[in-house]
Amino acid sequence: DSAMYPSPYYIPKSLKTIIINGENMNIDLHNQITIEKIVFNDSVKNINSTMKGCSSLKTVEMADSVETIINNAFAGCISLENLKLSNNLKTIGQYAFDSCKALKKVVLPDSLTVMSPELFRNCESLETVIIGKNIEEIQVNVFSGCKNLVSVQFKDESKLKTLGSSSF
Repeated sequence: DSAMYPSPYYIPKSLKTIIINGENMNIDLHNQITIEKIVFNDSVKNINSTMKGCSSLKTVEMADSVETIINNAFAGCISLENLKLSNNLKTIGQYAFDSCKALKKVVLPDSLTVMSPELFRNCESLETVIIGKNIEEIQVNVFSGCKNLVSVQFKDESKLKTLGSSSF
């Protein structure tokens, strides 16, 4: 049994997990409502794709080869609960995890230096964030609308210099 969604790809309803290989993947999976898990393997360096609005997506796992995530990549993935970021992540674009309403905990790697605007905006279930020691700047509205955020932990030797307006 298969279904068509407002995306350029034909995805069978039975497909629950996608494993992505390739250094620079440009695949548009937005609004795919059956996908529950996406794994970015060791060969993936840049996430140039959008999974925006994948309402059933619960788990995202990134190998340590991933260095970049584009703007809006996982925005509106309302069921996303499990997020394993690459330990070598250098850039996460604006709104990348906006409105991921089921996300409860995020651990940001030491490789990041900037948290982009509205990065975790409206992540209503987000309770705990562990911020990597090399974050120097938290830009505007990063945690705006995160009404259940109770713990923000900075690692020892934090290099934070700038906190944007309405960051929390």
